Amino acid sequence: DDANKLKQELEEKQRAARKKREAEMEEASKRGETIKGYQPIWFEMKTDPVTGSPIHVYKGKYWDCKEKSDWSSCPPIFL
Repeated sequence: DDANKLKQELEEKQRAARKKREAEMEEASKRGETIKGYQPIWFEMKTDPVTGSPIHVYKGKYWDCKEKSDWSSCPPIFL
């Protein structure tokens, strides 16, 4: 039960952060500005060479961070 509660709280924080980013992008757009959108930490967007569809490709840094217990590049999700 505790794990499920923590999971739900984390998901709500993620949704709120996404809504905040979207609102910031919309406001910037109204001012004629462009801001960089959300960039995943462990993946990057590429185009599939066969289908031409957008795909996420693993960047290869996760296991190094896990091995070193260095999560400094991650957003503070539990604050």
